[in-house]
Amino acid sequence: MRCPAKLNLSLHVLGKRGDGFSELDSVVALLDWYDDLLISIHEDETPSSAGTVHFSSNDKALEALGEDNLVLRGIRYVQQYVRQYHHSPMAFPAVDVYLEKCLPYQAGLGSASSNAAAAIRLYHDLLCRKFPTLTPLSPKELLKLGASIGSDVPLFLMEKPVMHMQGRGERIQPIERDANSFDEVEVLVLKSKHIAISTRDAYAWVHEGDAYSRPDPNFVDALKQGSPLKELTPYMHNDFEGVVFERHPELHGLKNALLDAGAFHAMLCGSGSAVVGFFDREAMPSSPEQNHLATALGVKAWQASFL
Repeated sequence: MRCPAKLNLSLHVLGKRGDGFSELDSVVALLDWYDDLLISIHEDETPSSAGTVHFSSNDKALEALGEDNLVLRGIRYVQQYVRQYHHSPMAFPAVDVYLEKCLPYQAGLGSASSNAAAAIRLYHDLLCRKFPTLTPLSPKELLKLGASIGSDVPLFLMEKPVMHMQGRGERIQPIERDANSFDEVEVLVLKSKHIAISTRDAYAWVHEGDAYSRPDPNFVDALKQGSPLKELTPYMHNDFEGVVFERHPELHGLKNALLDAGAFHAMLCGSGSAVVGFFDREAMPSSPEQNHLATALGVKAWQASFL
C-alpha cells in the first residue's frame, strides 16, 4: 500500500487546547510521492508465532525503533480496538511487515503518520479477509483510532487529494473542486542534511511566541471554485515559518533559493525542516539544475506532483 506525503498549503495555529493539543486550521494536499508498505499474513503459523509482528525496512534506523515505530503502533492499536469491539481475547495471526522508505522524515511531510495510516487500513483489511465473521470497523472508528496515534494520521486515512483539517487534526473535510487547479504545478522539496526539528519543539516555539494567526475562509472557497494555485499564494501561510526561521536561518535561505530558481511561491513544510517551492511545470528546473542547486546548498532535493 502506498503512503503518500502531504503538504500543508496553509497552517494556522489558533492556540493551545485544554487537552494539551494545539487548535489548528490547515488546508492539506497529498503528493504523488510515496513510501510503500507491505503486510503479509502467515498461513502456516504455529501457536508460538501467533500475534508476532516482524518488521523490516530498507531504513535500518526504523527497525531499531521497535514498538515505537508508528507502523507497529498502528497494527497494535487495531488489535486492541478489535479486541475491545468484540470483547474477546482474539488470537491474531503472525504477520511480516516491510516498509520501503522513500520519504524523508522530520521534514514536515507527515511520512510517519502516513505509514501509520497505511498500516491501520491495510492490516484491518487483511484481518477482515482472514476472519469473515469479524465486524469491520467503520470509517469513523478508523479515524478515531488514527487520531489516538497522531494528529496527522486521520487525514491520511481520509485519502482525499485536498482536505480542510481543523481541531487537533481530527475534523477533516474533503475539498471538492470544480477543476483540478494543481495539474500544471509541480513542487521541489529541499531538506537540510543536518537540521532536524521535532514537532513538539516547533509547537512549543509557536506557543511561547504567541505566533498565532487566523485562517481566511476565502482560501477554501477559492479552491472549491477551481482557482489556479498560483493565484492563491496570499492565503498560503504557515505559522511555523517565523519561529523556525528565527532559530534556523539556513532554512529561510533555502526558501529564498527556491524563489530565485523560479518558484512562484515557497514555504516551510509543516513544522519543518524541509522547504518546498511551487513551480509552473514549464518553469521547474531540470534534473541537472536541481542537482546543481542541491550540491551548492548542501541539501537533498526531490521533485513531486500533486496526487
